[in-house]
Amino acid sequence: MASPVWQFYVVCEKDNTLAICNVCTKQIPRGGKHAKHFNTTNLIRHLKVSHVKEYEQFSKLASAKRERDSSATHSAFYLSEPVIAQSGQPLVYWQNNKSRFPALAQAARTYLCAPCTSVDSERLFINLLEMLLPNKYTVVNS
Repeated sequence: MASPVWQFYVVCEKDNTLAICNVCTKQIPRGGKHAKHFNTTNLIRHLKVSHVKEYEQFSKLASAKRERDSSATHSAFYLSEPVIAQSGQPLVYWQNNKSRFPALAQAARTYLCAPCTSVDSERLFINLLEMLLPNKYTVVNS
C-alpha cells in the first residue's frame, strides 16, 4: 500500500529516482537507482527537517493508516472462513469465535515448545488438530 507521504510529493517525470516536494519543489532522492530499491525514508526526513507542519500532518495520516491496516489484518484473521468441499457439502473449518483464540494459541505454544522426543508430543499434536478442527474429524491411532 502507498505511504501517506506521497500526499506531499510527486515523482519527477524526467528522473523517476527523484520525488519533487509539493511544498518547496526541491528534488529528493527516492533511495536507489532501481524501483526495487526505492523507499520513502528521504522523503519523510525532508518533511521532518524542512516542513514541520506538513510532517505533523504526515504523522497523523501514517498513524491512522497503521490503525486501519492493523484493524483490517485483525478482522481478516477472525472473519475469514475458509471452506473445503467434502462430499459435495462445504465444510467450514474456522468459525468466527474470538473466544477460541486464547485456548488455540496455548495449545499451539504447548505443542511447539514440547521436546521432539516427548512421549506426549503426538498427543499434543492431536490436541492441537482437534482444537483447529473441532467435531470435524476423528483422530484414530493406527
